[in-house]
Amino acid sequence: MRIGEVLALSIKDIDYKENTIIISKTLTRDEHDKTILGDTTKTENS
Repeated sequence: MRIGEVLALSIKDIDYKENTIIISKTLTRDEHDKTILGDTTKTENS
């Protein structure tokens, strides 16, 4: 996992019954150093 993906985790992303973690969001910063919670872990160019 990338650091932005780890920081974006919430309790609902953890499934204790299945022992899985769902990685669906990421934290990044924009050009003004503002934190943004992204809806995806990939960029458009990825």
